[in-house]
Amino acid sequence: MENPPEFFIGSVRFLTMARFRSRLADYLWTSRHYIRRDYQFFKQLVHYYGSFGWVAEIHISDCDEFTSESRAMEVVTRAIDCLHLLIGPGHSRKMRIGGPNLKRDLRGNFSVCDANLRYKVSYPSAGHFGFEEGWFVDLEAHPDWGRVLTLCALALEAATDPGLTRPLSHRFLEAIHWYGEAVRDPNPAARVVKYITALERMLMTEGRNEEIAPTISERVAALCCERGSIASHTQWRADAQAAYALRSKLVHGSLSPTSKRITDELGTVARVSQYGIVGALTLLGDRGLTDANASSVKLSRFYDAFVADVRRALTSVSA
Repeated sequence: MENPPEFFIGSVRFLTMARFRSRLADYLWTSRHYIRRDYQFFKQLVHYYGSFGWVAEIHISDCDEFTSESRAMEVVTRAIDCLHLLIGPGHSRKMRIGGPNLKRDLRGNFSVCDANLRYKVSYPSAGHFGFEEGWFVDLEAHPDWGRVLTLCALALEAATDPGLTRPLSHRFLEAIHWYGEAVRDPNPAARVVKYITALERMLMTEGRNEEIAPTISERVAALCCERGSIASHTQWRADAQAAYALRSKLVHGSLSPTSKRITDELGTVARVSQYGIVGALTLLGDRGLTDANASSVKLSRFYDAFVADVRRALTSVSA
C-alpha cells in the first residue's frame, strides 16, 4: 500500500515533496516575470524546500501578513504535536518545522584513548517516521486512532479561528503544546517535566482541595485501563504515580537531572502522558470540544463522575 500524496489534520494539509512541486508549478507561470528578476534566489529557496520530506499548507484569511504567518506557524506546530500524540515519540522525535537544510542529520565525534584515535559517525534521517508504506491510511482506518485523528482535527479549529469559544479545545491544544515540546526536547530530564506538565494541563482542574498526584493517578487509571480489568487499572495507577513522583523529585531538587533513573523510567512517563491525554480527548468527544460553556468546575465534575463509574464497574467485577 502506498502512502497518499497528501493528508490532512484539520485545516493543515501535509504534502509530499512531489505533490508540493506540482502545486508550486501551478503558480509559476502567472508569476514568471517576478520570478525571473530573482531567479537565483528563487532557485535556492526551491532547493531548500527540497531538503524536507513533507510540506505543510494552510489557508489563513482576514489577517495581515505578519499575523497570518504567526498563526500559520502556530496551527501547523499544533498539527505536528497531534502527530506526535498519534504515532508516539519513538517515530516522531525528529519532526520539525523548517530549520537547517538537512538531507540527513550527520553527527559524530573524535576521542583519544592511550594515544589511539577513535571516532563515531551517525546518520539518522531528520524527520522520518520509519513506518512502512501506507502508515497514514492504516492510521485513518483504525477504529480507535481514526477517531482520535478526527477529534484532533476538530480541536485544531480553535487554533485556526481564535474567535471560536471552545475552552476544552484550547485546553487540549495547550496540553499537546507541552507534549510536543517533550517529544522534541533532547534532554531526558526536561522531557519528563514537560510530559507531566502536558498531562496536568489535560487532567487537572482548578479549585480542587485534593492533592494533585492522587487525582492525576486516579484519572489516568480510569481513562487508560482495560475495561473490567482490576489488574490493568492497578497497573496504570501505579505507572502514573511513579511518573508523577519522578517529575516531583526533579522539580523539587531531590533527584539529579543526570540520574540514570530518568532514562530508565522515561518510557513509562511518555506512555502515561500519551495515553492519558488520548483517553481524556476521547472521553470529551465532539460535544466537549465544541462546548462554548465548558468550565473547569464542570470538567472536574465530569472527570470525577467518570472515575466513579469505572470504580463501580470494577467493584461489581470483583464482587
